[in-house]
Amino acid sequence: MNKEERKSIYLKGRGSDMDDLSTYQLNRKRSDGFLFKRIIKLFEISFLCGIFFLNIWPAYSQEKESFDYQGFQPAKQGEEIPNFPMVIEYLSIMNKTELSPASIYQVHLEPTTQQYDFMILLVHDLSASIYGFTNNYQEVDLLATFSNATINDVKIVICEKENQIHLWSQAPFSAMEQEVVLEWDGNNLIEKLRKHSDPTLEVLELQKRYIEIGEWDKVAIPEELDLQYPNFYSDFNRMGIYALQTAHQIALEKYKNKSLSEAVEAMEWGIHFYFNAYPYSKTHSEIIFNLQNIENISVEDLANFYLTPIESLSLEEIALYLNDYAFFLSEIDQNQKAEPILQKVIEFNPNRVVVYINIGDVCWNLGEQEKAREYYQKYVELLGADNPRIPARVKERISMKN
Repeated sequence: MNKEERKSIYLKGRGSDMDDLSTYQLNRKRSDGFLFKRIIKLFEISFLCGIFFLNIWPAYSQEKESFDYQGFQPAKQGEEIPNFPMVIEYLSIMNKTELSPASIYQVHLEPTTQQYDFMILLVHDLSASIYGFTNNYQEVDLLATFSNATINDVKIVICEKENQIHLWSQAPFSAMEQEVVLEWDGNNLIEKLRKHSDPTLEVLELQKRYIEIGEWDKVAIPEELDLQYPNFYSDFNRMGIYALQTAHQIALEKYKNKSLSEAVEAMEWGIHFYFNAYPYSKTHSEIIFNLQNIENISVEDLANFYLTPIESLSLEEIALYLNDYAFFLSEIDQNQKAEPILQKVIEFNPNRVVVYINIGDVCWNLGEQEKAREYYQKYVELLGADNPRIPARVKERISMKN
């Protein structure tokens, strides 16, 4: 079983993602159904811990790799603890706040403290505290506290073995995880292991790497990645933009190296990925972007293309990428395919000067010389008739007669 499956079991067992659980009511009646659910929950946590500790995660530093996970068992939690109403009442008084049953665990640490009959672990305010209790509750003492033991007091799994406590926690509304092992020496809690990981971020970074090296067959549509809390990550919300921008840079390098077909391929992939990376706007769900049918895509379609919080490009930016794509097409004599794309660029950004010389060249190559002259004239008008950047062929073609 992999880490994602273990997390799936955990999330199903833990239920709500709310960060504030309802506080315990001392007069709450324990129904048979409630007790049954607690038993099922204990079974799920036991199963999780057993699988978890038989499968050591690989991301540890070298000095931590020899850590022994065998023998850890889930700690009793909340109302699973004998005489729990008394326990939570005393802890709430000592901490001057109402506590959640989910934050209280019974642990059996060695060496035991002879003065007390049982020990309680309280996870509160991201800290772990050990309390000693006598059976008659005449003595209830705070024995030790360890700060920064968790990154979330709610999404947490606690397991124990002899004198060690294992705390796994996941940040609120994020896939970031923290794993901490604390060791009890009879007086203090000592950190033996700490590790952070983020499976969602790891997947997104790998996707970006595939994009950067041009292994596009390995790049998945973000919506198909089945990530935890994807919208928490800017990389997820910008994946479409990142793919198109990176593909454009790759295409420019290919063009400089005279690899024109590869430049076209890069742009086609980037444009297709951008327009298919996320769900369309609900009001424009019928629009399917198709480079062979680009004349049917309107400015309004693009303006409403993505739902928030997905980030999209401006019309001017889209026009830039489409212009360069069409230019690369014309360089490999695919002028018929390039012409409607350049016409769409003019619609998106009529002040983009270079598009007029590009479409002029395309029309000229297609034998549409009169149309080409009109585009050349517009190019000269926007650039300025005396501008030295105007190529000689433009002036020559404008002055030529049919």
